[in-house]
Amino acid sequence: MSNKLDISRIISHHNSTIQDSEGVPLAWDYFILYLLPILLVLLWVSSGAELSNNLATIIVTAASIFSGLMLNLLVLVNEKRAKITNPSTDDPRFERKYNEIKAIEETYYNISFTILTSITSVFLCILFIAMKGITIDQIELNIVLSALTKLIGAALLSVTLTTIGMLLMILKRSFSLFTDISSSD
Repeated sequence: MSNKLDISRIISHHNSTIQDSEGVPLAWDYFILYLLPILLVLLWVSSGAELSNNLATIIVTAASIFSGLMLNLLVLVNEKRAKITNPSTDDPRFERKYNEIKAIEETYYNISFTILTSITSVFLCILFIAMKGITIDQIELNIVLSALTKLIGAALLSVTLTTIGMLLMILKRSFSLFTDISSSD
């Protein structure tokens, strides 16, 4: 894959933020962000429900808006990080500044990952809507197409639920970043 299209660093940096201060992965956070959306979608699919074109259209609209908003937030976080100088160990506020820089960088990684999940949602929505509009006369191919469309719909819902979880995580991190810095000055 071209280096310009390689997203593996975005994913690995994001995953590195889902751990405690000692670097131990937080199983509960992994469950909420990754496994819970899959379990909810499996429950939804097993109930016989199907994704409609209207819901897919709403998801593509929301994901597109959130992609743009997250890009703007990414710029703001980047500007905030650029304004903070790396603290020296002699600085009495070293730990506070170090934690602030770390929180800003982790928020940056989470925002980048959320942009990625939003773009994935948009792509899956377009694919889902396009495939839902295809009709084939051959029954065997129609069954395969229907199953593939349902699979894409399930993946779309899972990615969308993950995006919602990430938006909540970013909101909490941004809020904590602001309130922790404000209260310590």
